[in-house]
Amino acid sequence: MKNWIIAFGLGLLLPLQALAYPIDVEIATQGLDVDADSIQQGNGTVLNLISHEPVALRCNVLFNAGAESRRRVALLDPGGRTTVRYDPLRQVVRMRVRIECAPTGDDGGGEEE
Repeated sequence: MKNWIIAFGLGLLLPLQALAYPIDVEIATQGLDVDADSIQQGNGTVLNLISHEPVALRCNVLFNAGAESRRRVALLDPGGRTTVRYDPLRQVVRMRVRIECAPTGDDGGGEEE
């Protein structure tokens, strides 16, 4: 009986592991020093962008979840950081993220969607 209860409890935990999905991040920054780290929060993907450049950057972030994709734009201050998030409407098997950054030509920054 005890083994049955343990097996049943483990069986309930297995579907929780199926919710996790791999996140592939590709950074195309034209030689700029930009770091990105990604985490999964709930059904969403959160991307932290960190600039090590002395100029403001505009980054286009493309989240691709197979049948569904979304573009976000992030403006990074010189030496700044920002967070970009995407919550897909469908179940995700693999999230692919492409980041393209270029100097903005001004000294301001911030974030927009």
